[in-house]
Amino acid sequence: MNMSVADYARECAARGLRGDYSVCRADFTVAQGYNYSDEEQAVWRTLCDRQTK
Repeated sequence: MNMSVADYARECAARGLRGDYSVCRADFTVAQGYNYSDEEQAVWRTLCDRQTK
């Protein structure tokens, strides 16, 4: 299957998938944002702690 990122973004949106597919790179990866607040970090820390017990 050969599909452009723009076409993929439109298809994902049409199917109701979550996420902003318009920011996909040509290899369908996206840059990771690291600007989480302390509150968001605490939520993820709690979730990770639960999974590792």
